[in-house]
Amino acid sequence: MMDSKIDFSANELYRFGGWNSMRGFNENSLAADFYYYGSLEYRYLIGNQAFFDVFGQYGQLNNKSLNVKPKLYSVGLGFNFFIPIGLMSFQLSNGNEFGNPFKFNDIKIHWGILSRF
Repeated sequence: MMDSKIDFSANELYRFGGWNSMRGFNENSLAADFYYYGSLEYRYLIGNQAFFDVFGQYGQLNNKSLNVKPKLYSVGLGFNFFIPIGLMSFQLSNGNEFGNPFKFNDIKIHWGILSRF
């Protein structure tokens, strides 16, 4: 058995961030033993097959091994449209920790296709 004063190793932490959770951060770049986040999104329908969206997210993570509890936010906008194989999504987003300055050079581009088969 491994005897350590650190409660969690990096392999035992939850990984999140990216298109499916906290947009504006790199995919699985955030590690925590506990986290939560919420999201608000407004969609403007162009027609039956496309829409624009604007979103904002707030979250907090707890990492006992690093002894940090940062409060995070992300904001962004996107364009989504239906194609024969599913929903194609393009998102521009920026995420940061509260208290840090907003940097335009940290904007992330998320894109993907959601398909059901």
